[in-house]
Amino acid sequence: MSELKHHYGNQFHLIDDPFSQSLLTQLCLPETKQPHIHRMVEKLYTNLIMSACTQLFPRLTTVNKTRMNAELSSEILDPSTKAITVNLARAGTYPSHVCYDFLHWFLKPDHIRQDHIFAARKTNEANKVTGTDLGSFKIGGEITDSYVIFPDPMGATGGTINSAIEYYQNEIQGPVKQYIALHLIVTPEYLKKVLS
Repeated sequence: MSELKHHYGNQFHLIDDPFSQSLLTQLCLPETKQPHIHRMVEKLYTNLIMSACTQLFPRLTTVNKTRMNAELSSEILDPSTKAITVNLARAGTYPSHVCYDFLHWFLKPDHIRQDHIFAARKTNEANKVTGTDLGSFKIGGEITDSYVIFPDPMGATGGTINSAIEYYQNEIQGPVKQYIALHLIVTPEYLKKVLS
């Protein structure tokens, strides 16, 4: 995976992809409207989940007979990998669906699930964000040895991701293999909070 250089450490990957950057630039323009917004988000999240899986998921080597009766040795993504994509409603709903659908290309269907968390920002009297209110949940079971993926377009303050991860750590049987957050845009404040 081609990455841009940065100073945020090895837990953060900034993908160097001119095609995705072109789409993201168009997506950010005020004149971009539906249905193009959804089409761009679908392509951007397909690229993000593909890059994340290629970089982070386990692989194995298989040997198969082809239609031409030849032997094909291939390094593939391990189909027994367990993955959970989390819909952080509202902005994460469509990206989570895109990622959930994509995972079915190579993982066993019963090793994939989509969880749902309804989150909102808590604010004080001055409208300053003070935390995250996790409203309701639909969690499909344990997370042991799973990759838990949060496709959330905007990493703003880090409060929602941190609260969601803490909920999984404290309330759901684990441990996980890895938490993966997939964002289109992040702020330095977000990175500082989440990476610490």
